Amino acid sequence: MKRKFRLVEGGKLAKPSIFADLEALRIPDDDPAGVDNDLPRRKRRGRKPHMPQIEGEFAPVLPERLWDRQYDFVYPPRTRLYLFIVMRSRRGLEPFPLTNDMTANLAISGHHKTEYLKELEQHGLVVVTRRGRATVVVSAEG
Repeated sequence: MKRKFRLVEGGKLAKPSIFADLEALRIPDDDPAGVDNDLPRRKRRGRKPHMPQIEGEFAPVLPERLWDRQYDFVYPPRTRLYLFIVMRSRRGLEPFPLTNDMTANLAISGHHKTEYLKELEQHGLVVVTRRGRATVVVSAEG
């Protein structure tokens, strides 16, 4: 942007003041027509819904212990799978596709994954959505 210079008294060149331009744009405080309170508020992005409040007693489980073979006697395979689904689905808020690679980290084979999911679904602990032979989508029953 080119700045224009203007002559002032005495024949000298002077730069125009940027503050003079801002003063012309300022809305007077006593002008109610210039105030617009009905502007839409900006939406917050990326916020996930709050997790449901837990009622009753509960105990936190460290995710590392689910795939650590040292704790197999504490967390049997069905329990590991159920706890993993509860954690990964954020207690039922976000269904997710459960792959054989995910269950392999829990030391559960693909065949046993299907068997355990059927049992958990029969007891009403998880919701399983089957898409033919594709990967199943699971979430914990809230």
